Amino acid sequence: MQVESINILMVDDDPGDCRLVEQLLKKSSQTTEFIIETAQRLVDCLECLKSRSFDLVLLDLGLPDSSGIEIVQKVQGANPNIPIVVLTGLADEQMGLDAIRKGAEDYLVKGESLKYTLVRSIQYSIERKRARKLKNEAEAKSRFVSTVSHELRTPLTSMKGGISILLNETIGAINNKQKELLDITKRSIDRLNRLINDVLDFQKLETVKTEFNLQRNDINEIVKEIKRTMLPLVNEMGLELITELDEALPMVNLDSDKIIQVLTNIVNNAVKFTEEGSITITTTKGDNIIRVSVQDTGTGIKQEGLPRLFDEFEQLSNINDKKMGGTGLGLAISRRIIEQHNGKIWAESEFGKGTTISFVLPIKE
Repeated sequence: MQVESINILMVDDDPGDCRLVEQLLKKSSQTTEFIIETAQRLVDCLECLKSRSFDLVLLDLGLPDSSGIEIVQKVQGANPNIPIVVLTGLADEQMGLDAIRKGAEDYLVKGESLKYTLVRSIQYSIERKRARKLKNEAEAKSRFVSTVSHELRTPLTSMKGGISILLNETIGAINNKQKELLDITKRSIDRLNRLINDVLDFQKLETVKTEFNLQRNDINEIVKEIKRTMLPLVNEMGLELITELDEALPMVNLDSDKIIQVLTNIVNNAVKFTEEGSITITTTKGDNIIRVSVQDTGTGIKQEGLPRLFDEFEQLSNINDKKMGGTGLGLAISRRIIEQHNGKIWAESEFGKGTTISFVLPIKE
């Protein structure tokens, strides 16, 4: 049985109260070891927080060198990330509310009931503080990604516009070699834009900021749209794009743009790893589900790589163990979209013989 350690700094000038709390905590849990260090003055508390690491502070509001609610703010100022539980002899409801407003996680009154509330309060306070910290970090990361993406997109848009003007020969004729170089540059800009979009989409899904426009849709029409869109790329690669659709499929509740994004990601991956042959998109009906599969005749995936296929930033090697380009986010984004539709996505593959990626969506809401 794994035992968790919780380091507590108890700030109280009454040694008897400190011993009582220590005894209560030692008897309270078989899965948690409470390690307690004590301080009798506020100045000693602040010094401890600067020099050592603690999981929580148990704080009395009446100390020899300071007293009152302001103590909470002073302790929080020394270490904003540490949860504080006020443990006092003052059964004052208004003071308890003031302590919470100042930053304390909980307000406990010394006495007989402490043996029922102390451990739970400590554990809950630590978890609440951790949860808020993680949320703040996620929001800061989201703002950073959005800002950087916007700053990258602005010059890329200008560059792409300038290259398009040159390619259209609006301001003068260019030779074939110049056209070739400009085409390469334009494709590179488009690829960078796609990478930025992948990162933004993943960030939105990760922070649950993406809104889904769920409506009754025909999955076969979505597959036909994908075929029209992807056919030029597939033909350019010398491949065949086949659709095998069950025309008796019912309408299902889904966000058509998001499912188009999923299928585009899957078909793009299939094209990337297929040197010859075909890519086949199939739709079928199961027990209260519709199933969409994309099968290719490409290089396949080694069995040890399958569990990592839908992981974030994962880029599996091809048959020659050469890494392909991209962020490694396309299938991770697809998995999150399908799961938020209450569906499931998976892959089946035999190395050297191709891969099939399938997903299912529920028919009933």
